[in-house]
Amino acid sequence: MRTPKKISAQGLADAIDSWLKENCDRQPDGSYLCRKCDATICAQDVYFLVHFKFFPDTCGGAGEFKRFGIPFCPLCEDAPEAYGCVHIDAHWPTDYDAAVSV
Repeated sequence: MRTPKKISAQGLADAIDSWLKENCDRQPDGSYLCRKCDATICAQDVYFLVHFKFFPDTCGGAGEFKRFGIPFCPLCEDAPEAYGCVHIDAHWPTDYDAAVSV
């Protein structure tokens, strides 16, 4: 899976879920295997800068970041990029944690 950028927190959760469903088979122990090559799916820790949507056409925020694991097949694709960004509607700081907890 490529590292998403300019995506909402819910969009990030949905993208990960969709990628796993389309590319992997879940095992009884909770791990995932790649449908193409049978390799165990890995997760790359990716740091997502938190940006606010009220800065149109740009990435702007308070410098906060969250770390999420982005799944990938170590045999079929390169590891995801180390950084991405999520864009949230929240008004600092009230809705911040709810918006980025996926």
